[in-house]
Amino acid sequence: MYDLEGSDSAREWIELLNTSTSVDLTNWRFEESGTQHALTLKQGSAVVSSGQYVIVVDDYTQFLQDYPGFSGTVFDSSFSLLNSGENLKLRDALNGNIIDEVTYTSSLGGSGDGNSLQRNSNDSWIASVPTPNTQNISTPYPTSTPTPSPASPPTPTPSSAPQTTSSFTISNIPNIPSQINSDQSFSVDIVLSIPNSQNTDYYLKGAFKKSDGTRYFGLTKKDSDWIEYGDKYSDQYKITTGSTGNWNGSIEVKPDTLDNDYKESGDYTFKVGRFTATGSGPVWSDKEATIKINAVESVPSDSPSPQATPEISPSASVFTTNSQSSALKPAPSIKNSYRIASVAGTQTATPEGKVEVKNQKQQINPFIWIGLFFIFAGTGLIGYSYLKKNEKIHFPFRR
Repeated sequence: MYDLEGSDSAREWIELLNTSTSVDLTNWRFEESGTQHALTLKQGSAVVSSGQYVIVVDDYTQFLQDYPGFSGTVFDSSFSLLNSGENLKLRDALNGNIIDEVTYTSSLGGSGDGNSLQRNSNDSWIASVPTPNTQNISTPYPTSTPTPSPASPPTPTPSSAPQTTSSFTISNIPNIPSQINSDQSFSVDIVLSIPNSQNTDYYLKGAFKKSDGTRYFGLTKKDSDWIEYGDKYSDQYKITTGSTGNWNGSIEVKPDTLDNDYKESGDYTFKVGRFTATGSGPVWSDKEATIKINAVESVPSDSPSPQATPEISPSASVFTTNSQSSALKPAPSIKNSYRIASVAGTQTATPEGKVEVKNQKQQINPFIWIGLFFIFAGTGLIGYSYLKKNEKIHFPFRR
């Protein structure tokens, strides 16, 4: 694909088909307009068997984002295909011999309409739905441009069956909100018509892109789950066309604020992509919307409520002494208290060492009682000795 819908940056790729015997592509070169580019194996084997397809991409990561779940052989390179057209060559590793050469122009088709240029079995080129790693479609993709008929046919001839036209449209563009909060979802109405694809499965996904960006992101609701833009195509929202090749319905979408390509508040382009049951795509809707996304900081649903600081009960198991007296004193125990440090965003608990001692009921130290006892006993003993000495006390019994 040389001219993708939207931005081409890092999203261009070419497909190779080995029509000969097995060959090792190690050290082969891809050339565009006289500039040669190395091929670096990213996925699969460098040895390509007969009849096998190989994809050469400008950016391996971006290619897998556009075609999630792709399992074929991929080589990474560095190139930028001109939208107007240019000459391309494939050179081998031995002497740099030209193995194949093509020249394309935008007049052949595939210019910014979601189609790729594909080579037919008769060596002609057509514009059709991209089919990486699978056989090219043998007939041109239907377009709305009528094929001119001879101006003055000499004899009227029966016309062939009318050309069918496919369409893939967001039908409620005027009703799509012009701005939403980053945690807000909305519904998109889709009208799909592919007359030649009756009772066929497709997969849809919504996509947001920064107005000046190149990468897409978003979430599409499937049953009760939200499916990321980068998830495998078969995990996306599945639809099936009817007996006439038509499907009408709606999907629910919203921004993916955890994606690296979400850039906070600003204007974003929104559209819908579809994949085939084999993973070909995306083919984008022919209409898109511009939506302003307002960043909203989410508040965790399980935010803790503030807790009262626990009181500290005195402990009677610790003795303290000083030079004045030895007394049994209660020693306070230290416990942690927690405060909520943030109301929105990640909750943070900050421990503080905090000492609180209850007011103690006034009590008399037991050693004071002991001291008073000895004072009274000593005073009594002195009085007794004084009276006995002056023989003022007589005991009635003596030996």
